[in-house]
Amino acid sequence: MFYYLNTAAQIKYKGGQDSWQYPLMVSDDGKSVQLKGNIWRAVPLETPVVIDAGTDLEFTVTITDETEIHSICFADSTNDGLLVSERDRCIVVGGNQAFGYYNVDPRTQEGETRTYTIPIGLVYQGVFRGNIDYIMLMQDNDSSDRSTGDTTWSNIAFTQSARPSFDITVNGVAQEISSTTQATARNDQDTRLHFLEFPDVNSVTMKGDLHKAVTITEPFEINKATELDFDFTLTTMAEHHTICIVTDPERIDSYTWRNRCWTVAWTQNVGWDHNIEPQTAVGETRHYNIPIGLEHPGGQAYYLVFVQDSDADKNLGESTFSNIKFSQRPDLKLNINGVETGVFNHQLSYGRHQDFANNLIEVSDDGMKASMYGNLWKAFELPTPVTITDNTVLSFTVGIEELLEIVTICFDEDLTDQKQARCFMVSGTQTNHLG
Repeated sequence: MFYYLNTAAQIKYKGGQDSWQYPLMVSDDGKSVQLKGNIWRAVPLETPVVIDAGTDLEFTVTITDETEIHSICFADSTNDGLLVSERDRCIVVGGNQAFGYYNVDPRTQEGETRTYTIPIGLVYQGVFRGNIDYIMLMQDNDSSDRSTGDTTWSNIAFTQSARPSFDITVNGVAQEISSTTQATARNDQDTRLHFLEFPDVNSVTMKGDLHKAVTITEPFEINKATELDFDFTLTTMAEHHTICIVTDPERIDSYTWRNRCWTVAWTQNVGWDHNIEPQTAVGETRHYNIPIGLEHPGGQAYYLVFVQDSDADKNLGESTFSNIKFSQRPDLKLNINGVETGVFNHQLSYGRHQDFANNLIEVSDDGMKASMYGNLWKAFELPTPVTITDNTVLSFTVGIEELLEIVTICFDEDLTDQKQARCFMVSGTQTNHLG
């Protein structure tokens, strides 16, 4: 819907900045307004606009004579609405000076006309939702000749769009996450007018530089047995492509604290993430299974953060995370003195420096089978210590598919060192230090 501006009721916005002698010039059809000279002007709307998550802003802008800042801003009818920092309320479309939080890219250059559609309901999330009573037009010119500068704004319209949702799977149950919850995760990193895109119900696409968080609809527990699966497609390389899990409901920006993020493609190391090998190459799609619980500090997961960092060129980079799934490794089932006992699947390193390959024991869904692949020395902590006596009998079935150096089962009271007397070798080619 096109909105008419009541220029007869215009007022100075930030009066110390505005040069009142330069009027706003409205076209005969009322759909365009021209600014000449230094102008910071607030104009009331004939009908207030209600901003919600689905609101889009559309307009066309022509810059004939470039000045420092060319911007369109918004306010409510309160005094605070007109005095609030313009950096929070303004969309900057051109100019030769850096300004504010919301700068379109590409900007309109002198001699150009561009049309923009901006999901303003997402832009103002957490900053401004509700009635817009004023549009503020800014053409900032602090030079000695305040009369220079020429911009025309036309076809200013507010429309509504349906914002999509996407699904993640948590412990076998699909959970819908609304794209309307996406928000800047760190003010000093995110390009605020770049937004997550959702090509289908299972995918999240990033284009350009962004650090965006989405709210998890039903928070869930991250513990030492939690695993994260996803498919990742890299279309254009940026500096790093990362997924993070935040467990502090008050600090979205805590994703940059250690052990909360996993990066699957990169040209730059950042220090607060985990780089996962092999990384995805341009043009590839890879599936990843990551035992995030072994590193993540744990707690209720409130936010997912998607990072595609591109400081050198804010428009560079494109990638997609798909089929995001959180799951729990099954408990290992033991029969202890006739009682079936579940052992929590937190696998701890054992054997001093032997456990170097980061492999994990695979426990079957029913918990009755533990399979080992590659080099690993792993321990499970029993829920209750077991006393070994002369009458204790250990029984199990073992199957060997590939002969290695040592296959052994051990029982120990601590993890400080592997003790040969605590271990029973059942297969292998090594002939010394066997236990």
